[in-house]
Amino acid sequence: METRADDSRKHALRALWLLVPAPTLGALCAFVWAPGAVGQAVYFVAKLWLLALPLYWRLRVEGQPLSLSRLAPARRLAGLVVGLVLAASMGGAILGAYAWLGETWIDLERLREAVRAAGLTERGRFLAFSAYLILINSLAEEYVWRWFCLRQCSAVMSGRWAIVVSSLFFSLHHAVVFAVQFEARTAALAVCGVFVAGCIWSACYLRFRSIWPGYLSHVGADVAGLWIAWELLF
Repeated sequence: METRADDSRKHALRALWLLVPAPTLGALCAFVWAPGAVGQAVYFVAKLWLLALPLYWRLRVEGQPLSLSRLAPARRLAGLVVGLVLAASMGGAILGAYAWLGETWIDLERLREAVRAAGLTERGRFLAFSAYLILINSLAEEYVWRWFCLRQCSAVMSGRWAIVVSSLFFSLHHAVVFAVQFEARTAALAVCGVFVAGCIWSACYLRFRSIWPGYLSHVGADVAGLWIAWELLF
């Protein structure tokens, strides 16, 4: 006889099967298999899927109301402080790694070609894309990968393993993008950085039960990475 816990695990596994492959398939289509209009269309559909599935799952499968993931009043100050400290720490680590390895580890022509293929060689477009990444995409990733994916992983395995596995899932599509932009060792370092950041943001979510500390930290990391890209390209 199945218990409620068994039923929850089955639902969580089904959610993960529906969610996890989508961004990697979208990135492969956009950057490897079918660069151009078709690949970008598939990538866009994958993005919509990532946003829509958690909402559907919350409302229709779990039967729960939507939430703004607010910090509990008693932990609000601590959560914001942790988010800001992590933002400064991660941003500093990224800038430090660039200062140490950037000149020897980044193939500038390969990066510029990837940017040209994405249509971001104009300063205005690059700034608009950067604003999207910082203000919208980073929030969407916290919503998808911490609020939804991490919770589903937590229904299947213990908290520590849920952090590791959900962060691996979070890293997969980044690996495709970095493989296009950088040579192997730089891409591998960047993916490791994304994985570690995912673990930190997941731990933040489990501690505060809110995406907002992780989002603040995520913004700091994105600002540092995009500032480096600006320096290299323009």
